Amino acid sequence: MASNASDDTDLDLIVETMGLLFDEGKKDVLLSTMRSVMEAALADNRAMSLRLAEELKRTSGRSSERIDPNQLKLFLGELRQEQQPAADNDDAQEVPNEPPPLKPKSSKDRRRARRPLPDDLPREEVRLVPTPEQLEGKNSMRKIGEERSEALEYEPARFKVIEYIRETWSNVDGNIVTAPAPLKIIDKGLPGVGLLTHVLLSKFLDHCPLARLSRVFARGGVELHRNRLVDWVAATAFLLEPLARRIHELAMLSHVLQVDDTHLKVLDRKASKNIKRGHLWVLVGDQAFVSFRYTENWTAELADEFLGPRIGWMQVDGYGGYESIAKDRPLLLVGCWMHARRYLVKALDAKDVRAAEPLDIIKRMCEVEAASKLAEDTHAQRYERRFKELVPLLDELEQWKEDNRGVAPPNEPLGRAWTYLDNHWKILRVVEKDGALKLDNGEVERVIRGPAMGRRNWLFAGSDEGAKRAAIVLTVLKTAKRAGVDLRAYLMDVLTKIAGGWKQARLDELLPHRWQAPASA
Repeated sequence: MASNASDDTDLDLIVETMGLLFDEGKKDVLLSTMRSVMEAALADNRAMSLRLAEELKRTSGRSSERIDPNQLKLFLGELRQEQQPAADNDDAQEVPNEPPPLKPKSSKDRRRARRPLPDDLPREEVRLVPTPEQLEGKNSMRKIGEERSEALEYEPARFKVIEYIRETWSNVDGNIVTAPAPLKIIDKGLPGVGLLTHVLLSKFLDHCPLARLSRVFARGGVELHRNRLVDWVAATAFLLEPLARRIHELAMLSHVLQVDDTHLKVLDRKASKNIKRGHLWVLVGDQAFVSFRYTENWTAELADEFLGPRIGWMQVDGYGGYESIAKDRPLLLVGCWMHARRYLVKALDAKDVRAAEPLDIIKRMCEVEAASKLAEDTHAQRYERRFKELVPLLDELEQWKEDNRGVAPPNEPLGRAWTYLDNHWKILRVVEKDGALKLDNGEVERVIRGPAMGRRNWLFAGSDEGAKRAAIVLTVLKTAKRAGVDLRAYLMDVLTKIAGGWKQARLDELLPHRWQAPASA
């Protein structure tokens, strides 16, 4: 009630002030005051609409920023009606009725469709014959055909113990020899390479915390404490570290490097609530090499360290620290149109139809890129296509940016979108200079979703060293996944070879894109 009384008092004060201005004949001041009041009310309304839209999306909507094209056309129509006088009804042409186009199957429908089962799955035939009840009273029945159907079954994974028996031989001369000890990934350790591989894949790809994995193992009849699993992860990360380091070197040598980061909670007894906020950086080089790096905080200095002597294109989001990194070195920053579009989508969610025009331009830019991808353009061909089709759209958007300078206050959604465009315009427009560049940083954002999802399950890393080990394992796994290799076979083979003394000079043979699966795999 107190709030309503306060609002009524404010309105009475505004009305009284305007009445005084009217009585005094101060028309200009009165109109200016009315404009200020209306602008403030509109700003509050847009802010509330945005908060409501974000809350609805968080609680019951989808996280996708896709805009219905029909909705975008509607907003553009409203915007043009505001900018142009209404057309005379007599001049309007009647649109003939056309049958609506057939609606294509959605991706959700395609995912639900049953796919054929792989041919290499083990198959077991169960032959069913008619029951005695079916045959009763029917003489001389014989088989004339059969019908086949399939059921997919699952047998839980199980442990097995491999017992190594080392034979000792001797001869009459007193010579004694004993068979060599079996290779173990962890010296004198319990786990085989298959179990270690399962632990790594479960934690870092399936996002299963080690404590939960310990309970899963207990159901299989084997008690393995979480701390023991932690030691196993540490041992395998130590073996994979040279390979992860080499992948990072290749990412730094790539033509285009995409960079992004996400936070990671880390246990720290000195911090508040015993947890501090570390950072996991993701670097994708030429769409092939994925490198993860952990830093204890989010500073440009630490990012500068792991970037090393990097030269060339680096695609980034709006983090201002990259500008200081690139200032005194040959780094060419590339902007992300996904981030620019995201601000405009928020403005449209706040019912500001003025955001429809730049969103429509960005939509047409994406259509140019989609056509290039469909045509399987080379980098040179994509550069030519962009020069002809993308550059005019960039010019159109730049003109919109200049025409709308100062139109929306900086604290409004459209004002924030305009500010992002203006501040980053130079690096956003860079895509016209090289056909190898992507319009956005979406690739690295998709890579980072895995650790972000795993973070919800792990809750935190046990220490800075634990976070660094996670970065090592993720580097190898994500690069291998991108290369399309069998992850289980790859990890088992690589761990076995490195533990067996694989020469550093031949390390490149173990890179995912060069790895050759063993004949028996």
